[in-house]
Amino acid sequence: MICFCTDVAKHSRAGAPKGFVFPLQWLYAATSHRRALALGGFIRWFLEIQAVSNVSLVIVSHSLDVARGTADMVRQMAGDSVAVAFCGGAPGGGLGSDPQRIRDCIEQVWNEAGVVVLADLGGAGMNAEMAREMLNARLRGRVHICDAPIVEGAVMAATEASIGGDLRAVCQAAMEVQGG
Repeated sequence: MICFCTDVAKHSRAGAPKGFVFPLQWLYAATSHRRALALGGFIRWFLEIQAVSNVSLVIVSHSLDVARGTADMVRQMAGDSVAVAFCGGAPGGGLGSDPQRIRDCIEQVWNEAGVVVLADLGGAGMNAEMAREMLNARLRGRVHICDAPIVEGAVMAATEASIGGDLRAVCQAAMEVQGG
């Protein structure tokens, strides 16, 4: 059974409007096929308008495979409630990181709630700082680079973001993995 949920308060921060849940089959039973599809589209539109954006994550690794795997794990744990971008590897191939790619990832998932960047090694963290400085001031102010273990930290950060944690709380959740 496919359900449309308009109880966005379950999926966003406190104060969001409360709604109801009903199965798609009720739409078909209550009205014609065309009207049911139109109503279903309206409900999806309503949810998109009402949804509160969560803090997004950018995962940076010297290895593209590590970054991709971490992002996949985060998506499996947090679902679609947290936007995740990843990058890794040197521009010419091999191990490394690139500030331009990191900046592109930040811009890809940026929203008003902010972006937490997790990087695996010192050079990636330094490149993430360079990428942050390349952003305009409005975006830069809502980007935090978090010194946390990349895999465990990303999972904890995504968990906090998925329940509506703010930028500081999401970064703190990632750092608590290492006792920070």
